[in-house]
Amino acid sequence: MRTGSSAYIAAILLIAFISIFLLYLGQLRMGIAIFAVSFFVCLAFAIQDRVVFDGRRLYRTGMVPRLWYRMNGRRDRLRITDIEQSESHALRMLKLGGRIVYRYRTLVRGKGIEFTISGRGKGYRVMAEALLKRLPKDLLDNRSIEIRDYISDPRLTRRRAETARIPSDDVLESSYRSRIKTARPGTLGSQSGKDLSELRQLANQLKVAGSLRQSLEAFRRALLLRPTDGWLLFEAARCVRSLAALERNVSLERTSIALLRLSEQRAQGDGELLARLGESYLRAGKIRRSEGAFRLAQKSIGDSFRTLRGMAEVALRKGKIAHVLHNFSAAHRIAGAAALKRWTKGEVEYFSKLNDDQEYLELELSRISLLETIERGRRQSLVVTALGLLTIPFGMVIGNDVIAELGFTVSGIGLVLWLITKVFGSMLSTRLSYDLFIDDAESGDRFD
Repeated sequence: MRTGSSAYIAAILLIAFISIFLLYLGQLRMGIAIFAVSFFVCLAFAIQDRVVFDGRRLYRTGMVPRLWYRMNGRRDRLRITDIEQSESHALRMLKLGGRIVYRYRTLVRGKGIEFTISGRGKGYRVMAEALLKRLPKDLLDNRSIEIRDYISDPRLTRRRAETARIPSDDVLESSYRSRIKTARPGTLGSQSGKDLSELRQLANQLKVAGSLRQSLEAFRRALLLRPTDGWLLFEAARCVRSLAALERNVSLERTSIALLRLSEQRAQGDGELLARLGESYLRAGKIRRSEGAFRLAQKSIGDSFRTLRGMAEVALRKGKIAHVLHNFSAAHRIAGAAALKRWTKGEVEYFSKLNDDQEYLELELSRISLLETIERGRRQSLVVTALGLLTIPFGMVIGNDVIAELGFTVSGIGLVLWLITKVFGSMLSTRLSYDLFIDDAESGDRFD
């Protein structure tokens, strides 16, 4: 499975910049030769750079990552039992009619090693499903659980939607704006539970496949069969939220929150559902409601790892470091997997230092804020570089040296900024060493 890295894209942009500059100077053959050779070399390196999962461990292949790991003295493989965190993201690539083409990215971390698998085809589906099914549920976020349970071949999913007589996304887009209308309890209650189960599975598969309006239509039909089902309302709310983010629709965003609240009311003491609701509220920025859902989950099933981790994240958003420390300590005591115990132990030690030393806390907050700024700048610098490179040939074709030189300037600045942000981002991505901080402080005291 190919790894999602922007390093190869940046290298190709640098090669394009050098080649176009040579063309601008009249070195036609040299410019074309350098671009062709370097482009295919980078392409070969990118194709070789893959993440492989053999059922027990993840590891990277290819010449570039091997050299990089050796230079840094780091391992190039991660056992599945050492994975401490898993996060998945859906990246919108393009829109085809009413359907969204997603590229999924799953990131796993453990023992200071991080692997990213990304894609949208069969390779990603097979690997993600095999990997995520072997991980403890407490490691997975909501998106990872959806991918694990419902990722499938989009073509087969669309055929199932046709068999279920669900209109296409284009038809649904023109007919209504994704408002889910629930029926009164008992409506269509004579329908079988098998129909409901199939509709729910189809709705989630359509969501993961990017057919959001068809997914909402399937959820609407399922809710007509069982309008008081808390899990159905929760999953429908997540689908509405995805569509709201796509269309930047505030009204749909409010609808998704309302559905989450309705799901919370009809959870009937389901602790797992309440914990998942707390995570969704937190993702939506509803801190108070997230805390309320986690507390209800605690009352229902007692302390669980997912609930305590969620409470720690809520406390962190509220700036209550002592509460973060308390919840991570409790999570460490009940963690089942050795990897989770190791991760929570590290979090307890880190937040203990933050809680005990105000100066260290301020330095860490500054580091995180600066890192976020640098990451935004790094992404924008690649866009600036690409725009600059497109401007250069345009200026050369129309014979306007001013436009071409402007393109060189913009793309050159973009590349330099990308390199600077890449270096500083790598330096700031790790937490500050508290031991080094103490040693520096003591040296300063002795000097005074």
